[in-house]
Amino acid sequence: MLKNKRNIIIIAVLFLIAGLIITAIFVNKNLKVVYTYPKDNEDQVLINIDIEFWFDKNTVLSGWIITPYPNFDFTAKTENNKLIISPKNNLNKDIFYKVELKNKVYSDFYYILTFKTSSSDILPSISAIPTLPYKPDDPDFYYETKALIDKNYPLFDYVPYKTTDFSVDYLKPNVLEVILINDTPEVRQEIPHWIKSKGVDPASQQIIWKKK
Repeated sequence: MLKNKRNIIIIAVLFLIAGLIITAIFVNKNLKVVYTYPKDNEDQVLINIDIEFWFDKNTVLSGWIITPYPNFDFTAKTENNKLIISPKNNLNKDIFYKVELKNKVYSDFYYILTFKTSSSDILPSISAIPTLPYKPDDPDFYYETKALIDKNYPLFDYVPYKTTDFSVDYLKPNVLEVILINDTPEVRQEIPHWIKSKGVDPASQQIIWKKK
């Protein structure tokens, strides 16, 4: 009787170990991208940016196989759950790029990021809101000017806007510059929510991310 109980305990322990091994293997085969910069299929991407991938778990550099198309020289590093790819030189202007990722640890992982670079070196800073010729006696002047601002700078009344995590302002018509004080996926997700809270479609505003 005692021997049978001992055998049952041994079998139970073996099943537990086997379950843990299977779970570990299953977890290792699953790695998810939760955020990228630039976004997939984004255009007008600056040519002097770092390319970032955020994952649902921490990762190490040694496991990554990184292949850009067209090819460019780069350095890479990891920070917890983030992979950062830094081109050694500016990317070419007005070009579609793809960055292919594979991982030696997560054998089932495969991801391609696609984006198109801007035709300019940098996006010009906004020096002033464009205005119509001033016509003080024209009753439609105010409405015409407001319509122009609403079209090009729909968040004009709310920027610059700053929190402890980020600041927002316009660079050019419908292009926002976001300075990240605390760079996390959660903070980056706050921006579209903030834009939407002001009655503006987030998809209508291009976002240029910068770190402080």
